[in-house]
Amino acid sequence: MSFERLFGIIFLIIGALSLIGYITYLTGTNLPISFWKLKPMQDRWGKIPGTILHFLSYVIVPIVFGILLLLGYQP
Repeated sequence: MSFERLFGIIFLIIGALSLIGYITYLTGTNLPISFWKLKPMQDRWGKIPGTILHFLSYVIVPIVFGILLLLGYQP
């Protein structure tokens, strides 16, 4: 297994766990996964923009980056 594939899988797992954490956060179920940077981002940028920035940086970016690595993207 190549270095890129390994990191692609790791980033996909991180993004998927964060997505699951957001789903449980929105449904009110408490899992041991916590977003310790969400509150400071909401305090700095506001509730909605802070949540959007947190979601983008901890869910969307890792998933997209993981997919790109798995597909063999080379910058």
